[in-house]
Amino acid sequence: MINRKRVILVIGIGLVLGLAMMVAPKVVVQTVKAQADVPTADFIAAAMKSQIAARGESLQAEYTVRAAVDRTVGEQKRYKYTYVWTPTTVFVKIGYESSDDGSNWVRYATKITSFDVEKVRHRMLRTTTSGTSIGRDHTEAPGDDWCTLDKMETGWRYLVDKPLCEAIKGGTVSEQKEAIDGHDCWRVDVPFGPSAMWHVWCDPALDFCPRRIDVGTGETHPFSLEISEYSQTDGVWFPHKQVLKTVTPDSAYQSVSTLDSMVVRQSVPASKLTVEFPSGTTVMVGDSKHSTRVVTP
Repeated sequence: MINRKRVILVIGIGLVLGLAMMVAPKVVVQTVKAQADVPTADFIAAAMKSQIAARGESLQAEYTVRAAVDRTVGEQKRYKYTYVWTPTTVFVKIGYESSDDGSNWVRYATKITSFDVEKVRHRMLRTTTSGTSIGRDHTEAPGDDWCTLDKMETGWRYLVDKPLCEAIKGGTVSEQKEAIDGHDCWRVDVPFGPSAMWHVWCDPALDFCPRRIDVGTGETHPFSLEISEYSQTDGVWFPHKQVLKTVTPDSAYQSVSTLDSMVVRQSVPASKLTVEFPSGTTVMVGDSKHSTRVVTP
């Protein structure tokens, strides 16, 4: 005889499994869709790389930096920057100007740095206000003095000496967008060293170019970089304003960078990207750990 209870039990299990199979695909689809709305760090990095590729042969920018050691005093220092990027070379020239209050803070009249990306070699020349030349010829990437945050292009395109599009791959993307000056951005937390963290807010409307970068450890963020007034030139987004400021109680440094001009996709002669040492220049040759002092003939 057929056991009715067993039949009922089998039918009941079959119905439960059938319903589970009907419901499960919907749950999976909803979960995947929710995750797909949040871009991965690799996706953001790829978007940043596409912006670099859109520059073609070059990006050339000139901008002015106005810095104040104490924000309550107002402008104290001014710099004029010339920045040239090509796929193989990055060139930066800084012209220093006197401070408004007449204080003698200017030690160098100009500073020129050229970094050969392929050979991983940089040459730097400083000319003092008295006319003395000091040089560096190192077989390594420039240090953090070259790409610190107050430099308009290198400040936000690099995290110290690593390109932002590479560094951000190791970051964690926020689960929800966060507003920066009214713009919805994805925050990426990028670890740096044993305890420090870079927080980068990337705007998807700008192909994920950054609108803000905070640097710090734990809850303390001593530096904040606000990047704004973007415009697009031949498919390349570039900011017209950048504000770097300290946010610690015992420091009130602030610098404001404003773009004067910018062009992309133009050929740049190699002669304009090289650093030549005048006769009598004291040059440190080697790297940051082992250098030899040489005086050019």
